Order: sequence, then structure tokens, then C-alpha cells
Amino acid sequence: YNQSILHKQLPEIDPINRQFYHTQGCLLELCNLTADSLMFDTTIKLFPNGKPSKNTFSKTPIAKVSIQPKTKCIHDFIFSGISQRRMNRSIYNGELLSNEELDGIHSLGRPYNQSIQWTNDPSLLSSILPILDEAFAMETNRYVSNELNRKWFRLTEESMFTNRDGLTLEGNGLSGMKLWFAKKFFVDLSKESWHSEDSKQAGIKMFRSQVYSSKALVFFISEGKDDETTWIQTGRDFMRYTLSCAVKKIAFHTMNQAVEDYPESRVYHKQLKKILNLKSNQEIQLIARLGRSDYQFDSLRRDLKSFLI
Repeated sequence: YNQSILHKQLPEIDPINRQFYHTQGCLLELCNLTADSLMFDTTIKLFPNGKPSKNTFSKTPIAKVSIQPKTKCIHDFIFSGISQRRMNRSIYNGELLSNEELDGIHSLGRPYNQSIQWTNDPSLLSSILPILDEAFAMETNRYVSNELNRKWFRLTEESMFTNRDGLTLEGNGLSGMKLWFAKKFFVDLSKESWHSEDSKQAGIKMFRSQVYSSKALVFFISEGKDDETTWIQTGRDFMRYTLSCAVKKIAFHTMNQAVEDYPESRVYHKQLKKILNLKSNQEIQLIARLGRSDYQFDSLRRDLKSFLI
């Protein structure tokens, strides 16, 4: 059984648990691909005891996964990208990704549950990137979401290894002298310093350099129902697509500040839907930028035992 973890919910930016269910879908697809690599097929039943309510969220299984030996020797080769799959928030370099590269990523990751659209068109990027930039600035200047980031930020090596989760400067693409200076002189996790105008502007400036280095954008789009099952399916698609990126040696970085479920963010979602000519019953579930980068940082992960009930 795959169950939710209550303290990992982020109601300040994810009040309906959309992104939380995306992560559940990622886990389920990774489970499916791992079983496949070991010569097993999976049967995944969502919400075997019904969908959880607010009061039963941490006690209700999200899915039941059964495995059985394969009857046919058919494999899904995107699993080979697992050792190289990681979020890369650094500044990307080189030219825009070509149509051939983007077609290759998409084709290798199939099949998908939802629609996936991408663009490397300079005029379209010039319309969309400022919206992503503005949405991040909004979320940084919004006290409750910026405070959430402060609580999840791991600045020291000790806090990184103790918690083995959260946000880090290293995970945001800083290394070498820039990393040393930022830790030594600029980043302070006290409330007063973190919410100061100088601190917020520094974060916005760093994000701006990342977003405008994008070499393509990809959108995960659902149509019709926009519910927990859809969100899980989106997470499964996202895992497949990003494993395909890893195989193809293409960096990815999710940028979802413009498609979150609180009023200030939905303003940007409407703008993006108009630019992408989406229908009223279509929803942008996830956005990621794509590009090339040699930067590597392996985020710490909690021990498997901490997940088992």
C-alpha cells in the first residue's frame, strides 16, 4: 500500500493537494518501472479504500500495488535513466533545444495519460518566460509562501544530513565561491533577514537568471476531470518524461508558481491558458523548463525505513 505523509503537505501553496498527488504518481510509476526491470508486471489500484478526506488523509492508502511475474519479455527502457535523473535548477547553456531533441524525449517516454505540449519557439518563449518570472516574484513577496520556503530551507551541512529533504543553495545550482559567499554572508534563516527586501530580491534575481536561460518549456495538460486520479496520472507522466530527459542527457526544472491553487497564482494560469490556446476544461498541471547543463548535485534522500509503516 502507498499511503500519504501528512506533514509533507504544503497547504500554503498547494491547498487542494494537487502537487502532493503528483508526487504520489511519480512514486507509483517508478514502482511500476522498477518491477518491470526485475521481470515483474504491476497492477495498480488507486484508492482501494476510497479517496481520503481531510481527517483520514494520513491513514487512507493512495494505491494498492500488486506484482506478478512477466509472461512476456517486454521491457520499458526509460528505467535506464534512473541513476541520472535529478532536478537541475542551474543556469542552462547552449542553443535552444531542437525539434528533433524534443520529439526524441517525448517519444521515448511514451505512453502518457495526459497531453504533453512543448515549445522552443522564441516568440512564444518571450511571451511565457516573463509570466513565470512574475509568478515567482509574487510567491516570494507573498509572506506565507516565502515563510514556507524558510521553514524548508536547509542551509548548513548538518541540517541537510539531519533532515535529508527540503531546499538548499546547492540544489539551486550554486557551487564554488558563489556558494561559499552566499552561505557565509548573504543567506540568513532568521525571519527578519529572510523576509527583508534585499533577501527577497536576491532570490528573485537568481530565479530570473534560471528562467531566462530556458532552452524549451514543457507543459503537462489535462482535459476534462481535474481530480485526484488525474493528478496521480500526471505524476506518472512526469516521471516517464523526466526519465526520458535523463536518458537523453537533457536537464529539467519544474516551475509551477504560475499554476498553483491559490488566488494570486490562478491569475497567471489564466494568462498561460490564453497564450497556449487551451480550452476551458483543460488544466495546466505542471510546467518545466528544459536545457543543457553540466551541473550536478545529488539531493539527499531519507532512509527507506522512514517510509515504511
